[in-house]
Amino acid sequence: MTKPTIFISYSHEDEEWLTELREMLDVAFEDYDTSVLTDKDIVPGENWEDQLNEAMAKATLAILLVSVKSLRSEFIRKKEIPYLMVERQIPVIPIIIRPCPWQHQSWLNQLQVLPKDGKPLAGRGKYEIEDEMTKIASLLVKMLYPDTFQKSSPLRGDRSRISSTPQIQNMIRNQEDMMDRPHGIRPLNAGYRGSGVTGDTGYSVKGGSFAFKTRLNVAKD
Repeated sequence: MTKPTIFISYSHEDEEWLTELREMLDVAFEDYDTSVLTDKDIVPGENWEDQLNEAMAKATLAILLVSVKSLRSEFIRKKEIPYLMVERQIPVIPIIIRPCPWQHQSWLNQLQVLPKDGKPLAGRGKYEIEDEMTKIASLLVKMLYPDTFQKSSPLRGDRSRISSTPQIQNMIRNQEDMMDRPHGIRPLNAGYRGSGVTGDTGYSVKGGSFAFKTRLNVAKD
């Protein structure tokens, strides 16, 4: 089984937030065999789009740093997010870093965002930002390594599959209650209007596993 990989999607204008998050993840996953990939890991001289696609293809889950800049990015909205959510069907975790009308993005407002209640990180004090980043990093460890998180000395190289912890189950149940539809399903039609791709997507818990499912309808020309 390949090692868990986290892919981070972000706008280059939000690079300072990427740096802070990566530092926090480096500490959180120091004793775990986990990769964190962004476009910063592209080898100079290589085809950047091929390298980026390869990084996304390896991802176990993805993080989207949400701001006006990232939501206005054509590449993020039309390339990265559809590939991760629709083609790969992996969990995409939005982190609201700056104030923006993300609630009006139909493909985004169906997802459980962080921090709690979608309150942006920007504008908070340094301690509060670091505290929220710590909670986010800990949540990711729990998602990827539920069997070893409670151990004081987790073994490097443990490659547990993504499973459902009580915290994740609660997050999913809250999301399903908010959506008022079975399994947290919401239509993608509005989010990808004009792309020819419609369908339903959402999280579900079945047999103790944390699953991200999508049902697609591809329009024929």
